[in-house]
Amino acid sequence: MDASRFLGESFDVLRDSYPMSQPQDRFSDESVESSEFTSESAEHGIEAILDGEQHVVTLFLDPAVCEELPLGLDKSLSPSQLVDILGLVDSANPEQDVPPFGRVGAWYRWLLDFGYLHIEFAVGGGTITRVTLMTHEKAP
Repeated sequence: MDASRFLGESFDVLRDSYPMSQPQDRFSDESVESSEFTSESAEHGIEAILDGEQHVVTLFLDPAVCEELPLGLDKSLSPSQLVDILGLVDSANPEQDVPPFGRVGAWYRWLLDFGYLHIEFAVGGGTITRVTLMTHEKAP
């Protein structure tokens, strides 16, 4: 199932398809008033961020666990293969050193009809390590 279809949908639609945890306030610091919630399905490699009305605004997918990536993409695709399929990226960042985290992999982002598709790659290679889907309003 293409997870991009859940963006903007009610959390109940996502929960009907995957066994998701009960939504929790996204920020554990009680001094911060939050209007966002998070829920996950660890066994399916999905984490969702919900807005205050319980609509899905961001999905994080772990390609090592997630059964299917959006748009029928395969986790073995290289960055250049993704560009061949999806077209030129709208934004990107190369692999680099980021203090205090150390070396971080490159990422590519595409603006698509449903919102943004953001793909992160492993350090030193083209392996996809994380896929993020965001509504148009949610992307930084």
